[in-house]
Amino acid sequence: MITATRLPKDYDGILVGSPGYNLPKAAVANLAGARLYATLATTSTVTSAADLATGFTDTERKLLGSKVVDKCDALDGATDGMVLDGAACQAAFNITTDVPTCTGARDGTCLSSAQKTVVAKIFSGTTTSTGALIYSSFPWDSGFGAGASATNSGVPFWEFFASLNLDAGSTGIIFKVPPESPVGFNGPNFALTTNIDALAAGITATNSTYTESAMSFMTPPNPTDMSALRNRGGKVIAYHGVSDPIFSVTDTEAWFKNLYVSQIGLQPS
Repeated sequence: MITATRLPKDYDGILVGSPGYNLPKAAVANLAGARLYATLATTSTVTSAADLATGFTDTERKLLGSKVVDKCDALDGATDGMVLDGAACQAAFNITTDVPTCTGARDGTCLSSAQKTVVAKIFSGTTTSTGALIYSSFPWDSGFGAGASATNSGVPFWEFFASLNLDAGSTGIIFKVPPESPVGFNGPNFALTTNIDALAAGITATNSTYTESAMSFMTPPNPTDMSALRNRGGKVIAYHGVSDPIFSVTDTEAWFKNLYVSQIGLQPS
């Protein structure tokens, strides 16, 4: 998407897959999500992805995914184990009432009230202390139960490992102005202790040394203006999985709708 707006004369066609064109925002939001998961962890301290994953186990994630299917599968007219009417699902599914609430210990057949509160906040979109949305909301979908390792697979990789390692490093050392020193940088500690409001502000900040912010160099200069590419006959094909846990399809949908209005002048149906 950056290429389509900055280098429109260089390509006839561009394939956009699961775009993270608001990547710095997504990274900060993922750190905020890690803070929330940490409040659920069963370990005395959280220093690793495995520790963080105790707050929402593989079994519990699969339970949530299955309950989304139970509620939303038939909304598209076919009971086939797939949620294909995402918009209807967002209106129909309610984590409070559609997932059993634990009355005793967590055993994989229910979610605690605290877990429901945390997950609902993450899906609605993490915020700053003033309630400002950092990045985007995420849609309820069956795929939240996918993956079985906090270090190398699916949803738990992004929720637990990436937040403490990849997003911590990218946010702290690359995106934030001023950046942290890489010498002795501790990703998990940075992710779980650094002020989120400061991080959200840091991705748009500049100073005399770092004169371009992360939101300037990491995003399209105008994501809803692809007129240069369009006017030379160029094409864009975009796809995005609804279960994406790091780059929200909701953000991509908003981009498409705004692009359509900007380039066509009409609201998309």
